[in-house]
Amino acid sequence: MNKSKKTAVYARVSTREQAEQGFNLREQVRTVKSYISVFQSDYSNEIEVYVDDGYSAKNLNRKEMNRLIKDIKNGEIAKVVIHNLDRLTRRVKDLIRIIELFDEHDVELVSIKEKVETKTAMGRFFIMIIILIAQWEQETNSERTKRGLDQSATEGNYAKGRLAPFGYKKIDNRLTIDYNQSKIVKAIFMMYVNDRRSMEYIAHFLNSTSSNNRRWDMDKVRTILTNSIYYGNFNNNRVNIDGHSPSIIDEKDFRTAQLLLIVETLEKSTHIYLKVCVIVLQLEKD
Repeated sequence: MNKSKKTAVYARVSTREQAEQGFNLREQVRTVKSYISVFQSDYSNEIEVYVDDGYSAKNLNRKEMNRLIKDIKNGEIAKVVIHNLDRLTRRVKDLIRIIELFDEHDVELVSIKEKVETKTAMGRFFIMIIILIAQWEQETNSERTKRGLDQSATEGNYAKGRLAPFGYKKIDNRLTIDYNQSKIVKAIFMMYVNDRRSMEYIAHFLNSTSSNNRRWDMDKVRTILTNSIYYGNFNNNRVNIDGHSPSIIDEKDFRTAQLLLIVETLEKSTHIYLKVCVIVLQLEKD
């Protein structure tokens, strides 16, 4: 091994891991340095420490990870030692990218917990297997969490930790109507559906009347107009539940608002066939 090159120590924690699992950066670095001094015969190489504090492993776009990759490409690193593989990444695609980078620049990867090294083909094979299992476990846990949330929604609950939509209050994870805010929701639908006012006009009107001491804009108005919870319907890309929560408006008004939103979008188009769609929708609307 080239003694002029450095041995890199990489450590990472996310804020959630620090809070829930007690991961500590100093402990990671101390453990890795102790391992190097005991088990690595070339520990006399200069050690460079790279620490990413508060970064998840969802991608490689981290400050110190970027610095490490840059130093590897510049030929400054001979070996990277980590506490465990998911300090680097939890994604197979990113792991493959890292290993290919290490191979290209003759850099060895050592993971203490899994007891694997990339200097052998068997070591690289085991790393892939470990990451595949970790990704499968993560996706399984995610699916289990989603199933739990969907089941809770079918029982009338609104996602724990999720703020109640404007117009509602959340009590014991169930939505109840907020009297003052619900009046504003009704006014928004009335102005848009019955009076045919634009979203820009509605936002300006609400700001001029200091509605709920909230700064309104077109996006906030659109969010109200497109949320089916206001007629009691809860839906995501997995479940659709009618009668989930008390309704503030009629379903008919909500459906009409969606049609008007489509018409408004199509009217802005320059394509002739979309103009024809506007005419058809206008006939439907009337």
